[in-house]
Order: sequence, then C-alpha cells, then structure tokens
Amino acid sequence: MDKKIKDLFIPTVEERFYEMVVVFKPFLPDKVRTEADAKVEKIIEDAGGSVKSKAIWGKRFLAYPIKGHKEGYYILYYFKLKADKVDEVKKYLNRHPEILRYLIIKLKELDINKIKIKAKKAVIKE
Repeated sequence: MDKKIKDLFIPTVEERFYEMVVVFKPFLPDKVRTEADAKVEKIIEDAGGSVKSKAIWGKRFLAYPIKGHKEGYYILYYFKLKADKVDEVKKYLNRHPEILRYLIIKLKELDINKIKIKAKKAVIKE
C-alpha cells in the first residue's frame, strides 16, 4: 500500500482546548489550597498540556451538600491538551484528596476576550 494512503488511516490526536471548573474543599488553609492548585496545573502539564488561563472564583455555596460540605472553593482553568490525555488527567483528579468535584468541557476554540468577560462576571457575582 502506498505510504500516503497508509497515513490516511492512522488516527491523529489533535490538541484541543478545554474549560475545567474545580471545586476544592472550602476550609483548606491558603498554603494547602495554593499547593493543590499548583498540583492541578502540574497534572495538566505532566500530561503534555498547558494552562492558558485561570480565574479564581473563590468560596461559594453549593447547590447541594457534597461529602458533607455546603460550600466549595472554585477555580476555573482553560488549558490545551491532546484528546487522548484527558482520561489521564481525570484519573489523577479523582484521586486528589482536596477536590470535591470537577467538570471538564471541550471547547470549539479559545477566545481570550470571552474568557476575560466570563472571569469578570464571576468576580462581580461574589
């Protein structure tokens, strides 16, 4: 088979943009929270991704109690990562003791202006 034709059948894994909200336990000391935040960023970087932007939303009430907590400390991340590495990141986040919940959403594109507006709205609502 011709090499060009063979290359058509090899799946390529593209880097995609993702939005992730992480809810940390609410009463963590500042030092522990910053270490946990740095650990989340390191997990993404170790998987071959890069964090493009981050917005700290702060402490907010949860819609329902999670693991006995009625509040959570929210941080929003925007990052770029290969699609096949997302499960690896999820695996590490599931084992992270300071995280109550997280949600990862695939974005079509990364528009920095929309991110800044979303981050400002989040801060205003506090």
